Amino acid sequence: MNELGFMSNDISTIGNLQYIGAYNRWDHQTIVFICDDNIECNRISSLLRSRRKNQSHTDSANYQIDGFVNLNYSPSEKNPANRNVRLVYCDGSRMTLDEIIDRFSDGYIIKVERKEGNYIGTSRIGRELPQIPCRTRNA
Repeated sequence: MNELGFMSNDISTIGNLQYIGAYNRWDHQTIVFICDDNIECNRISSLLRSRRKNQSHTDSANYQIDGFVNLNYSPSEKNPANRNVRLVYCDGSRMTLDEIIDRFSDGYIIKVERKEGNYIGTSRIGRELPQIPCRTRNA
């Protein structure tokens, strides 16, 4: 999915993903991963950090945030997701879906399904994230 900016290729190869939605969809720079537990969050974040160096990291009891900056973007680039991206790893055992949506409603929300072994590609989705139409959240 090109809408995930310069991190698209890295994200699409981590394994079993289920795209839940982008609720307001104005924030193309925030990608939220809902993981089963904190161990899963650490696995996904470690894998992505092994491919690219994060420029910032924030830890909370319920989620972690990594900030990635693309230093090779063109000065005429209009899509902010090609300049920098914020990846949020939420612990699904501590936060409900409603809490995650309330906190990070403007980004892309992706559910990471547990898979044994490594998170290196999968025949189910290949290198592309499944596209699901945008849902709007009722206020």
